[in-house]
Amino acid sequence: MSDPAADVERAFRAGHGRAVAVLVRLLGDIGLAEEAVQEAYAEAVRRWPVEGTPDTDWAQILQLYDHLVALAPSPVAALHRSVALAEVCGPAEALATVDTLGRETPALHRHHVYHAVRADLLRRLFRPDEARAAYQSAITHTSNTPERAHLTSRLHTLPTPTSPDELMGAGEAG
Repeated sequence: MSDPAADVERAFRAGHGRAVAVLVRLLGDIGLAEEAVQEAYAEAVRRWPVEGTPDTDWAQILQLYDHLVALAPSPVAALHRSVALAEVCGPAEALATVDTLGRETPALHRHHVYHAVRADLLRRLFRPDEARAAYQSAITHTSNTPERAHLTSRLHTLPTPTSPDELMGAGEAG
């Protein structure tokens, strides 16, 4: 069982900056954004020790992304929405959405997050060769050292071809 206080601290360290940034974009006021994030974490400190650390409510997150995309439409917000979509509807539907976004907004191909999301979805769909290519594109499109390390470690978790037929892409003989 996890420690709720440690969970709150981890969540705060991992998400504080991003949460403030998203709220500043939506609200246009850094003070209000910071206050909202602080209140959310204060509520977590109060509730999590009593109620336990909540499970991720992907349906609610998808709903919130739907509102965000409606209020401030952007390909990047739609891309992030696809991560929640994968958890609610499955990776195949999310990949179709991501691929449509990529066709409709070619500029996304310059962003590592586009390739990283595609790679993860392809990995989850057991398409390691395509996932490998997408991870390599993601690595190429970021200069952030920790992000490159994370993507490289994900790349190395993919199965590697072991037989000559697999290396040639011929599949099973029969």
